[in-house]
Amino acid sequence: MRRAIFAAVSGLLLAEAGCSRPSESSLQDCSAVLPCSEAEERCYASQACGPPAPDGSLSWRPEEGDLRCHRTCEDSECAEGEHCTSVAFYRGDVAEDASICLQE
Repeated sequence: MRRAIFAAVSGLLLAEAGCSRPSESSLQDCSAVLPCSEAEERCYASQACGPPAPDGSLSWRPEEGDLRCHRTCEDSECAEGEHCTSVAFYRGDVAEDASICLQE
């Protein structure tokens, strides 16, 4: 109860000071072909292409992301209950590092 009251009062004080807490990640469903609707979010879709099979066909490794929309971040720009984490986004055999807000 005290925590909820503190959070509400803190939010009011920040709003009065012209500051606001970042909003939480929407966690909407997404995929490599279904992007997030919010510009400040990124779909945590990360699937690497595995080594070729003996017959030469390509295989995919298991999906590493949760296929949800997460806010992008730097340092401590995440909402309460989330933390900024650097993750690798794989698309085939190419990786890109980026930071997103993940729930604690």
